[in-house]
Amino acid sequence: MDRFGKAFHETGRGLLIGIGLTFQGIVAAIAYLCLAIPRALPLGLLTGLTSVIPIIGTGIVWVPIAIALFLQSQYVKAGIMLIVGVVAIASIDNLLRSLFSKLGALHMSTLLLLLSIFGGIQLLGPWGALLGPVAVRLATEALLLVAEDEEEEEHQPNMR
Repeated sequence: MDRFGKAFHETGRGLLIGIGLTFQGIVAAIAYLCLAIPRALPLGLLTGLTSVIPIIGTGIVWVPIAIALFLQSQYVKAGIMLIVGVVAIASIDNLLRSLFSKLGALHMSTLLLLLSIFGGIQLLGPWGALLGPVAVRLATEALLLVAEDEEEEEHQPNMR
């Protein structure tokens, strides 16, 4: 039970620190507000949520916004969105996540984390974004415990 408690604590801390403290959603929301983008706050939240997706992450949100601004002949706003997106929103992840990852110490691959978040959302709704990774991490810990027990039994002499 102690290992399950530690795994639960590690996962919660890792999710909050690793994702929450990267500030990508906050920076994006501020940029959207400054550029008078409609629905800036929900788009900022969406940008923060997509930050967990490797490589393309936040670009899923801010690139279409920049394209839409360009197509609406708002070239200055489109250019600003592109610059802020590349320089601030996308790069803040590279700068801060490595610092915060030491605090978070989530022992789960990015792919597994992403799948567990979206699977959790599919099964449980919004709460699944947190409960999915926790359930997967606890299941992983349970499998490790079973493997350790089996390995321990193999190395002990048979008592007859």
